[in-house]
Amino acid sequence: MGFLFSKEKKGNDAKKPPKRPKEEMSEKDKAALDVKRQRDRLIKYEKEMQKKIDRETEMCKKLLKAGKRDQAKLALRKKKYQQNLLEKTRNQLLNIEELIENVEAAQMQQEVFKAMQVGTDLLQKINSEMSIEEVEQLMDDTAEAIAYQQELNDLLSQDLTAADEDDVLKELAQIEQMEADELGLEMPDAPSKEVQKEDQQQVEEEEEEEEEAEEPQKQKKQVLVQ
Repeated sequence: MGFLFSKEKKGNDAKKPPKRPKEEMSEKDKAALDVKRQRDRLIKYEKEMQKKIDRETEMCKKLLKAGKRDQAKLALRKKKYQQNLLEKTRNQLLNIEELIENVEAAQMQQEVFKAMQVGTDLLQKINSEMSIEEVEQLMDDTAEAIAYQQELNDLLSQDLTAADEDDVLKELAQIEQMEADELGLEMPDAPSKEVQKEDQQQVEEEEEEEEEAEEPQKQKKQVLVQ
């Protein structure tokens, strides 16, 4: 049984996926991490130094109350020394923070540069698939097609004027006369607009005369009815 259990254990171990090797950090990442760690240590040291200064201040007050002026003076000297150290620490911290910001800005610029490089390569690849001659030919073909379509639209949407109608009638009359001459017949001239107007006026005058002639008969009928 022990053999079986040991065999199962080996089998379970065999089923476990192999551990992936940890990704190694680049030298740049290590350097940036070290700078940030140094910043964190300075921040911690600054807090500890501020606590010591506050403690020396309280100690000086207590010694003065106890009448121990010399010891109080010594506490103030220690406080002054710690304040000088704190000031130096803050200056160092400021330099470290500026350095970190510069490093992060440089990394961002590097990423932007890489992205621009990738975009430029892609743009060049796309442009290589299109020649200037092909684009110019396409633009010319498009312009010709648009002009042709516009010409068709103008022709289809154009209305005939009165003069155009007269020309059509005259040409029709000429063709009819030519056909009649071939057959030995005479065709009347095509009526013009003036002739049509005169005919219309004559019809109107005849209608007015008929109305005037009927008016006395209407009056007689009205008298008889009364």
